[in-house]
Amino acid sequence: MNTLCLTSGDLEQAAALLRQGKLVAVPTETVYGLAADATQEDAVQANYDAKGRPETKPLNVLVDGMAMVETVCRDIPADAYQLAEAFWPGPLTMILWGKGTLPPIVPAGGGTQGVRCPNHPDTLAVIKALDRPLACPSANLSGQPSPKSADDVLAQLGGNIDAVLDGGPCTVGVESTILDLTASPYRILRQGGLSRAAIEGALGPEKLNCTRKEYKSNMNIEVKNQIAIIKEPGLLIADGGSAMDLLAAVRYETGCSAMILFQEQLDEAFFRLSTGLAGEVLQKFVNYHMRLGIVGDFTGYTSKPLQDFIWESNKGRQVCFQPTEAQALAWLEKE
Repeated sequence: MNTLCLTSGDLEQAAALLRQGKLVAVPTETVYGLAADATQEDAVQANYDAKGRPETKPLNVLVDGMAMVETVCRDIPADAYQLAEAFWPGPLTMILWGKGTLPPIVPAGGGTQGVRCPNHPDTLAVIKALDRPLACPSANLSGQPSPKSADDVLAQLGGNIDAVLDGGPCTVGVESTILDLTASPYRILRQGGLSRAAIEGALGPEKLNCTRKEYKSNMNIEVKNQIAIIKEPGLLIADGGSAMDLLAAVRYETGCSAMILFQEQLDEAFFRLSTGLAGEVLQKFVNYHMRLGIVGDFTGYTSKPLQDFIWESNKGRQVCFQPTEAQALAWLEKE
């Protein structure tokens, strides 16, 4: 495949290629993105394939403003409009509840959708000309450095994508900050080009989660066959909020749809049905379409009633209890 090199004089051609289901690398202020028409399932699949990106890892979309967000998201809080007014176009991705109007492959089957308005005139013009959101991860091979110029894109994806729109070097050069607005207090899932202080300045510090542990990209996670094995020392899931913090971070850092936790990482109240903690935590896993293996020695707990509860509430497919990590891996790989 011959990758076309386009410039700011070729914006209509870039939009036309996207309309035809082609892949076009586009500039933003953060890094170059690999764009596909987010409404075309085949184009989005080609995007995953070109990058070698796991299909369990959801794609954020680029929009030209909140009016376009309203076509793909629901239950949008007033704070989202306030943040857009303050920081868009700019390096802020907001996670909102999806409306179900995009193909399920875009949010990887999940219920949320990431949206961002990029601060680059060429890409904004392409979005406006197409009049549809762009599914747009970074324009690199999965696991490789994010590209900050058209040449960087060509070095990794040249010959595998249809075109690259050369808009010059990226001015920010790091990925956007990702802010989850689907739960209160809001959670920063990835610290990027927009600071926490700036978000607090716009919303007030009380709107951001600052009491529970914030999970960083260097959290101790081992990934085997798209199963995230959480080996972070000192981790304790003590309520639904801390479970959601962990789930969101793992989902966006690894794209995994299954996770292994260890007995000591769950508050003892989890194993006592009367507290309701098990139901609260497991519901978060259901919402995130995440399966869970729990490793430990459960002979001292009422594990049979607990497993009966899990079977009834999750159809027996969501959670397993196993004595070893290897057995938990085997169960999750089989399901």
